[in-house]
Amino acid sequence: MQDIKRSHVRQYVKQRKQAGMKPHTINGELRLISGVINQLNYDNDWNLPNPTLGNREKKPRGRKRWATEAEAKHLIQAATESKNPLLLPFIQLALSTGMRKGEILNLRWAQVDWEAKTIYLNQTKNGDPAAIPLNQYALHALTTLKKYRVRSSTWIFSHTDGTRLKSVRNSFATACEKAKIEGLTIHDLRRTVGSWLINSGERLEIVQEVLRHKDIGTTREYYAHLEKSKAREAVEKLDNTKIYILDDSNIRKR
Repeated sequence: MQDIKRSHVRQYVKQRKQAGMKPHTINGELRLISGVINQLNYDNDWNLPNPTLGNREKKPRGRKRWATEAEAKHLIQAATESKNPLLLPFIQLALSTGMRKGEILNLRWAQVDWEAKTIYLNQTKNGDPAAIPLNQYALHALTTLKKYRVRSSTWIFSHTDGTRLKSVRNSFATACEKAKIEGLTIHDLRRTVGSWLINSGERLEIVQEVLRHKDIGTTREYYAHLEKSKAREAVEKLDNTKIYILDDSNIRKR
């Protein structure tokens, strides 16, 4: 461990980048090395240097794109005319739960608790189980999907032969083109849920809970600026209160 130098780490990072690895993957590997060194230092009262420090890749700025209400309406209208009958309920579930694409496409009927109005995920991207509350819009989407249920299949989104539907990318792109929506991805539907919640007055902590971000910092990165705009709206409401009865003449008298 003492033989590992910063130059070795820099060379390793360079090789991983050339291999096509993304910054968060490389940083995860460096965190693993760093964690081993820190544990060795702690367990043995050593003072090994940490050559990973200062060599982390700069995290790219998160994509901040979501659908406006008008875009969502146009998208849903286009989805109703799609050749893929599963596209519309997919979009409805995405916009009403904030679930990830993979989580939706991997759903099985056994995971739906109709009485509790909840979908149970055994494992999420964070590695933890989750309970997804279902509003009336989501329940309507699931009820629609019942019409296309293949009896021999356990998948909610499946082909007519019962195999799992792996992608709606092409039909989604076609719907966006028809709705004249540019630059919107399937994952942006999840971000749309977060933006709508903030704009409806919910706190960042609630958005974190709905989107199941493990770290509030992730939520803040994408939505804090929207919360600030809500703060501006709140302050501007004070214009209508008696606090601001002072006009220029009153101010000059002071």
